[in-house]
Amino acid sequence: KLAMYLRAGVPVISFASESYAELFSRHRCGEMIDDFAELPAAVGKILERREEYSRAAREAFAAIYDIDQYWARLAEFLTRVAARRA
Repeated sequence: KLAMYLRAGVPVISFASESYAELFSRHRCGEMIDDFAELPAAVGKILERREEYSRAAREAFAAIYDIDQYWARLAEFLTRVAARRA
């Protein structure tokens, strides 16, 4: 689901976890909270900079989940391997 939200440019709010910490830190595509009491502040941050978070979400998707970038890398790799065997 996370990839679908990011692809649509939807910023994400998540409970703090190691798996999302790097994503949110590097791409600034959402906010992490430790407790439900922090939810209103997280929503407020995102609403204040909605366009920035939305753009960051789409960029995070492109950098991490977009399969097209992996196909290009795979094609490059296979081309190099085939050239070595020729």
